[in-house]
Amino acid sequence: MSGRNEFCGICYASPPNGYYRTQWLCNVTAFPIDAAFERGMPEGLPNREGVIPVRTAADLPDDCELVVLSPKTARIIKPTVDLGGFIHPRRAIYFFGADTTFLSEDELGGRAPDHVVWVPNRSNQECDELYSFVIGAVVLFDRWVTRG
Repeated sequence: MSGRNEFCGICYASPPNGYYRTQWLCNVTAFPIDAAFERGMPEGLPNREGVIPVRTAADLPDDCELVVLSPKTARIIKPTVDLGGFIHPRRAIYFFGADTTFLSEDELGGRAPDHVVWVPNRSNQECDELYSFVIGAVVLFDRWVTRG
C-alpha cells in the first residue's frame, strides 16, 4: 500500500466446492491489498498461499474499519451509502457475502460494521445483483483510484 498507516484487506466467503476461488485470487493479485481472508473454507479444500482462513468478521484484525458490502435489496444488513459517495478509510477490511445468499448477522460474529456499502448497477431489481468477486474487483479498483 502507499503509506505505512494504510491497510487494505478483503474477506470473502469461500465459494461452494471452490467455484470462483480463482476469480477472487485474481482480485488479490490485480489490486494492491495487504491481506486476503476466506470464510467457511470447506474441509479438504487446500488453502491458497497467503489466504488466511477465518470464521467470522470477529476474527479479523480490529485495528481496521470493517466495510461490509451488501446489496441494495438486502433484508438483514442494509446498506447506508453507495460506492460513488463512499470515502474509503485509510485502514479497511472489505467484507463480502456469498453469491447465493444475503449476509447474516452470524457471519459478522458480533462485530458491528463501520460502514455498509452497496454498488449501484443499472437495475434496482433484486435478481440483478452481481457476483461477489465482481463487486470485489469494482470496490478494490475504486479504492485504488480514489486513494492513490
